[in-house]
Amino acid sequence: MTETLFEAGFVESDAAFDNPEEAILPEPTGDGVTSISGKAEREQWLYEVADALFPKFSELGYRNHPTIRIGVGYPSTGERGKAIGQCYDSSASKDKVHEIIISPKADDSLEVAGIVAHELCHAYLQQTFPDENCGHGKKFKKVAVALGLAGKMTATVPGDAFKRFIAPTMKRLGVYSHGALEGGQTRKVQGTRLLKVSCLSCQYTMRVTQKWIQEAIPTCPMSGCDLFNEEMEVAQ
Repeated sequence: MTETLFEAGFVESDAAFDNPEEAILPEPTGDGVTSISGKAEREQWLYEVADALFPKFSELGYRNHPTIRIGVGYPSTGERGKAIGQCYDSSASKDKVHEIIISPKADDSLEVAGIVAHELCHAYLQQTFPDENCGHGKKFKKVAVALGLAGKMTATVPGDAFKRFIAPTMKRLGVYSHGALEGGQTRKVQGTRLLKVSCLSCQYTMRVTQKWIQEAIPTCPMSGCDLFNEEMEVAQ
Protein backbone atom coordinates (compact mmCIF):
# COMPACT_ATOMS: atom_id res chain seq x y z
CA MET A 1 0.00 0.00 0.00
CA THR A 2 1.31 3.46 -0.91
CA GLU A 3 2.09 5.58 2.13
CA THR A 4 0.21 8.86 2.29
CA LEU A 5 1.25 12.26 3.54
CA PHE A 6 -0.93 11.82 6.59
CA GLU A 7 1.08 8.71 7.49
CA ALA A 8 4.43 10.24 6.62
CA GLY A 9 4.41 13.25 8.90
CA PHE A 10 2.34 15.83 7.06
CA VAL A 11 0.47 17.94 9.62
CA GLU A 12 -3.01 19.42 9.20
CA SER A 13 -3.14 23.19 9.62
CA ASP A 14 -6.51 23.29 11.40
CA ALA A 15 -7.20 19.79 12.73
CA ALA A 16 -5.71 16.31 12.88
CA PHE A 17 -7.94 14.18 10.67
CA ASP A 18 -8.30 10.45 11.30
CA ASN A 19 -10.28 10.20 8.08
CA PRO A 20 -9.56 13.15 5.79
CA GLU A 21 -12.52 12.32 3.53
CA GLU A 22 -14.96 12.81 6.42
CA ALA A 23 -13.09 15.49 8.34
CA ILE A 24 -15.37 17.98 10.11
CA LEU A 25 -14.13 21.15 11.75
CA PRO A 26 -15.29 22.00 15.29
CA GLU A 27 -18.35 24.18 15.74
CA PRO A 28 -17.64 27.94 16.12
CA THR A 29 -16.79 28.91 19.68
CA GLY A 30 -16.95 32.68 19.31
CA ASP A 31 -13.19 33.07 18.87
CA GLY A 32 -12.91 31.42 15.48
CA VAL A 33 -14.81 30.38 12.37
CA THR A 34 -15.45 27.26 10.34
CA SER A 35 -15.39 26.97 6.56
CA ILE A 36 -18.59 27.78 4.67
CA SER A 37 -19.76 24.16 4.43
CA GLY A 38 -18.35 23.02 7.78
CA LYS A 39 -15.69 20.91 6.11
CA ALA A 40 -12.03 21.78 5.72
CA GLU A 41 -12.45 22.06 1.95
CA ARG A 42 -9.70 24.53 1.14
CA GLU A 43 -6.87 23.21 3.31
CA GLN A 44 -7.90 19.60 2.72
CA TRP A 45 -7.74 20.28 -1.03
CA LEU A 46 -4.16 21.49 -0.62
CA TYR A 47 -3.21 18.40 1.39
CA GLU A 48 -4.80 16.09 -1.16
CA VAL A 49 -2.72 17.69 -3.93
CA ALA A 50 0.41 17.28 -1.81
CA ASP A 51 -0.60 13.69 -1.11
CA ALA A 52 -0.76 12.99 -4.86
CA LEU A 53 2.76 14.40 -5.29
CA PHE A 54 4.26 12.46 -2.39
CA PRO A 55 5.06 9.29 -4.42
CA LYS A 56 6.88 11.37 -7.06
CA PHE A 57 9.43 12.50 -4.51
CA SER A 58 9.93 8.89 -3.43
CA GLU A 59 10.54 7.95 -7.07
CA LEU A 60 13.17 10.69 -7.25
CA GLY A 61 15.01 9.12 -4.30
CA TYR A 62 13.84 11.40 -1.50
CA ARG A 63 13.32 9.01 1.41
CA ASN A 64 13.65 11.47 4.29
CA HIS A 65 10.17 12.96 4.10
CA PRO A 66 9.64 16.35 5.78
CA THR A 67 6.89 17.10 8.25
CA ILE A 68 4.76 19.76 6.59
CA ARG A 69 1.90 22.10 7.44
CA ILE A 70 0.05 23.86 4.61
CA GLY A 71 -2.06 26.97 5.01
CA VAL A 72 -3.31 30.06 3.21
CA GLY A 73 -1.85 33.47 4.00
CA TYR A 74 0.38 36.22 2.67
CA PRO A 75 4.07 35.28 2.23
CA SER A 76 6.72 37.38 3.96
CA THR A 77 6.73 39.91 1.10
CA GLY A 78 3.27 40.97 2.26
CA GLU A 79 -0.01 41.76 0.56
CA ARG A 80 1.63 44.02 -2.00
CA GLY A 81 4.38 41.55 -2.83
CA LYS A 82 4.33 39.36 -5.91
CA ALA A 83 5.17 36.09 -4.15
CA ILE A 84 2.32 33.57 -4.39
CA GLY A 85 3.86 30.90 -2.19
CA GLN A 86 6.55 30.35 0.42
CA CYS A 87 8.12 27.49 2.35
CA TYR A 88 9.62 28.19 5.75
CA ASP A 89 12.37 25.83 6.86
CA SER A 90 11.60 23.74 9.92
CA SER A 91 14.34 25.61 11.80
CA ALA A 92 12.07 28.68 11.73
CA SER A 93 9.19 26.77 13.34
CA LYS A 94 8.84 26.25 17.09
CA ASP A 95 7.49 22.75 16.50
CA LYS A 96 10.05 21.97 13.75
CA VAL A 97 7.56 21.79 10.90
CA HIS A 98 8.11 22.99 7.34
CA GLU A 99 5.43 25.66 6.88
CA ILE A 100 4.06 26.10 3.36
CA ILE A 101 2.10 29.30 2.74
CA ILE A 102 -0.18 29.71 -0.29
CA SER A 103 -1.11 33.29 -1.14
CA PRO A 104 -4.83 34.15 -0.89
CA LYS A 105 -4.42 35.97 -4.21
CA ALA A 106 -4.22 32.61 -6.02
CA ASP A 107 -7.46 30.79 -6.78
CA ASP A 108 -6.90 28.99 -10.08
CA SER A 109 -6.89 25.26 -9.30
CA LEU A 110 -4.04 24.25 -11.61
CA GLU A 111 -1.93 27.25 -10.62
CA VAL A 112 -2.39 26.47 -6.92
CA ALA A 113 -1.46 22.81 -7.48
CA GLY A 114 1.72 24.06 -9.16
CA ILE A 115 2.46 26.33 -6.19
CA VAL A 116 2.08 23.38 -3.81
CA ALA A 117 4.50 21.36 -5.95
CA HIS A 118 6.99 24.25 -6.07
CA GLU A 119 6.97 24.72 -2.30
CA LEU A 120 7.21 20.96 -1.68
CA CYS A 121 10.44 21.02 -3.69
CA HIS A 122 11.81 23.55 -1.20
CA ALA A 123 10.64 21.47 1.77
CA TYR A 124 12.28 18.28 0.51
CA LEU A 125 15.54 20.07 -0.30
CA GLN A 126 15.55 21.78 3.10
CA GLN A 127 15.01 18.42 4.77
CA THR A 128 17.62 16.58 2.67
CA PHE A 129 20.30 19.29 2.60
CA PRO A 130 19.84 21.17 5.90
CA ASP A 131 23.26 22.83 5.73
CA GLU A 132 22.74 24.21 2.23
CA ASN A 133 20.69 27.13 0.98
CA CYS A 134 19.45 25.43 -2.18
CA GLY A 135 17.09 28.26 -3.10
CA HIS A 136 16.19 28.03 -6.79
CA GLY A 137 19.60 26.72 -7.85
CA LYS A 138 20.65 23.54 -9.64
CA LYS A 139 19.28 21.09 -7.07
CA PHE A 140 15.91 22.84 -7.09
CA LYS A 141 15.78 22.90 -10.88
CA LYS A 142 16.52 19.19 -11.09
CA VAL A 143 13.62 18.15 -8.85
CA ALA A 144 11.19 20.81 -10.14
CA VAL A 145 11.72 19.82 -13.77
CA ALA A 146 11.36 16.15 -12.80
CA LEU A 147 7.93 16.99 -11.34
CA GLY A 148 6.93 18.64 -14.60
CA LEU A 149 7.22 22.28 -13.55
CA ALA A 150 8.37 24.71 -16.23
CA GLY A 151 9.41 28.34 -16.71
CA LYS A 152 11.76 30.41 -14.55
CA MET A 153 12.71 28.51 -11.43
CA THR A 154 11.81 31.47 -9.24
CA ALA A 155 8.30 31.50 -10.68
CA THR A 156 7.55 28.05 -12.06
CA VAL A 157 4.31 27.15 -13.82
CA PRO A 158 2.72 23.75 -14.47
CA GLY A 159 4.27 22.21 -17.58
CA ASP A 160 2.58 19.65 -19.82
CA ALA A 161 4.01 16.70 -17.88
CA PHE A 162 2.76 18.10 -14.59
CA LYS A 163 -0.68 18.78 -16.05
CA ARG A 164 -0.96 15.19 -17.27
CA PHE A 165 0.17 13.78 -13.94
CA ILE A 166 -2.08 15.93 -11.76
CA ALA A 167 -5.17 15.71 -14.03
CA PRO A 168 -6.74 12.67 -12.26
CA THR A 169 -6.30 14.39 -8.88
CA MET A 170 -7.84 17.61 -10.21
CA LYS A 171 -10.80 15.66 -11.58
CA ARG A 172 -11.31 13.89 -8.26
CA LEU A 173 -10.98 17.00 -6.07
CA GLY A 174 -12.83 19.48 -8.22
CA VAL A 175 -12.30 23.25 -8.08
CA TYR A 176 -10.07 24.75 -5.40
CA SER A 177 -12.51 26.07 -2.79
CA HIS A 178 -11.21 29.62 -2.51
CA GLY A 179 -11.93 33.04 -3.95
CA ALA A 180 -8.95 35.31 -4.54
CA LEU A 181 -8.49 38.19 -2.11
CA GLU A 182 -8.08 41.44 -3.98
CA GLY A 183 -7.76 45.09 -3.03
CA GLY A 184 -5.05 47.30 -1.64
CA GLN A 185 -3.56 47.39 1.81
CA THR A 186 -4.98 50.25 3.83
CA ARG A 187 -2.17 50.74 6.32
CA LYS A 188 1.20 52.18 5.36
CA VAL A 189 3.99 49.62 5.01
CA GLN A 190 7.28 50.46 6.65
CA GLY A 191 9.96 50.39 3.96
CA THR A 192 13.12 51.52 5.71
CA ARG A 193 14.56 48.12 6.68
CA LEU A 194 17.23 46.89 4.27
CA LEU A 195 16.92 43.26 3.21
CA LYS A 196 19.84 41.19 2.02
CA VAL A 197 19.42 39.93 -1.55
CA SER A 198 21.99 37.53 -2.99
CA CYS A 199 22.62 35.23 -5.93
CA LEU A 200 22.88 31.58 -4.89
CA SER A 201 25.40 30.83 -7.63
CA CYS A 202 27.97 33.66 -7.71
CA GLN A 203 27.08 35.08 -4.25
CA TYR A 204 26.61 38.62 -5.61
CA THR A 205 24.97 40.50 -2.74
CA MET A 206 23.07 43.73 -2.34
CA ARG A 207 20.63 45.27 0.15
CA VAL A 208 17.24 46.62 -0.83
CA THR A 209 14.31 48.09 1.10
CA GLN A 210 11.10 46.11 1.51
CA LYS A 211 9.30 48.69 -0.63
CA TRP A 212 11.31 47.83 -3.73
CA ILE A 213 11.30 44.09 -3.00
CA GLN A 214 7.52 44.29 -3.21
CA GLU A 215 7.79 45.94 -6.60
CA ALA A 216 10.29 43.47 -8.08
CA ILE A 217 12.97 41.11 -6.78
CA PRO A 218 16.38 42.11 -8.21
CA THR A 219 18.02 39.77 -10.71
CA CYS A 220 21.65 38.70 -10.81
CA PRO A 221 23.62 41.26 -12.88
CA MET A 222 26.74 39.08 -13.36
CA SER A 223 26.81 38.02 -17.03
CA GLY A 224 29.13 35.07 -16.37
CA CYS A 225 26.94 33.59 -13.63
CA ASP A 226 24.82 30.45 -14.13
CA LEU A 227 21.84 32.38 -12.75
CA PHE A 228 22.44 35.58 -14.73
CA ASN A 229 19.26 37.64 -15.02
CA GLU A 230 17.41 35.26 -12.66
CA GLU A 231 15.73 36.59 -9.52
CA MET A 232 18.01 36.51 -6.50
CA GLU A 233 17.19 35.08 -3.08
CA VAL A 234 15.79 37.43 -0.41
CA ALA A 235 16.99 36.72 3.13
CA GLN A 236 14.15 36.60 5.68
